[in-house]
Amino acid sequence: MISLRESGQILYVSYVDVSVGDGPGVNERQFILALHQAIGDRAHFLIPQPVDKVPDLPVGACTFSLPHRRYNPRFFPGYVVSQIRLADQLLSHREFDLIVTRLGVLPFAPFYITRKHQIPYAVKTLSHETMWALSARAGWQGWVGRSLQGINLWAIKQMVVKALVADTCSVAQVKYFQHAFGVDHQKIVWIDNAVDTARFFSSSPTEARRKLGLANFDPIVGYVGTRPSERGARQLIETAPQLLSKYPNLGLVIVGDGPGLSDLKKRAAELQIESHCLFTGYSPFDQVPTYCNALDVGVSINLRPDRYAAAELKVRQYLACGKPVVASPGSNDFLTTENLGSIAQAMDLEAIAAEFDRWLSLTPDERGEFARRASEYARDNLSVEVALARRFEVWAERLTRRQTMRV
Repeated sequence: MISLRESGQILYVSYVDVSVGDGPGVNERQFILALHQAIGDRAHFLIPQPVDKVPDLPVGACTFSLPHRRYNPRFFPGYVVSQIRLADQLLSHREFDLIVTRLGVLPFAPFYITRKHQIPYAVKTLSHETMWALSARAGWQGWVGRSLQGINLWAIKQMVVKALVADTCSVAQVKYFQHAFGVDHQKIVWIDNAVDTARFFSSSPTEARRKLGLANFDPIVGYVGTRPSERGARQLIETAPQLLSKYPNLGLVIVGDGPGLSDLKKRAAELQIESHCLFTGYSPFDQVPTYCNALDVGVSINLRPDRYAAAELKVRQYLACGKPVVASPGSNDFLTTENLGSIAQAMDLEAIAAEFDRWLSLTPDERGEFARRASEYARDNLSVEVALARRFEVWAERLTRRQTMRV
């Protein structure tokens, strides 16, 4: 079996701006750091120039293309040409055993690079959102997107069909892609979303609250991430009046920005719970672990049907910080199996409130034991090191099989 970890040369090609604190940005930033830590400069990273500074990025092992600025039509063509040109230059003087790519919308650059250079490649974190993002846009962008949707689907399918292997973050998505692309069941594998347990780990809630100015709240339930109105903040606000009768100092901490935030604030005012709410807006990623540790219970409830079965990174971050989670069904069934949280339907407010109360009712000793167990589970099952080890295993096995078939 080929040992990529011991001697392999890997080129990583991605569309993701790793300075953005959303799911893809955090995922790919973690992956780059983990892969570079594992094999050093035998890994090279071709990624868009980050919009903001990323202090821990291994810039010496990076080649930066032009950014696409959220697929802005003014910048996207330049980004594609830039990635292609830089890849050609890089591959003209350096040999790689494997290309790893995360596919974005209209993946023209990785399509060209893999076809021209004929280097074996693997697809990382395949997402069904990427397949349908163009048709989901509104206005003139939606019209343009729908006109390009067929090309987008064709390009993604071709990339998957000809890959050594593609991984995706839930069992449900494995089945979805196997059916959508009509590929062999071994083509697509499940590798769960991973959390950086060196950054996300359990620490003192009291100290976290002191740092963040939240000492007047006890207990605290909250959401920490992007697009809070679509991910559980609405349920927090709607269930608060019921919880306040038992927890008069309850705090609702809602971290993140996005559409619908003003409506959430308006609803909090209507329910007369503004004094119990903190809307922080955007928060730098480096503060996210502190906010997670300030909570007693974290929430991650998807309201968008297109995100069903996505393995929510937020759930994994809460657990790494030792917090129970109230989440929506899809890819979080292990929460109930392992007694690490609860699953509730997004519109069942009575059930959501009951699950909040269940976890808020833990004694201090029970809370400490839960934090130890949840953090340990995250380290053993959901860490970036565990996910990377699984990828090394799968990539090496598929490379070996490819070489055997060619002999």
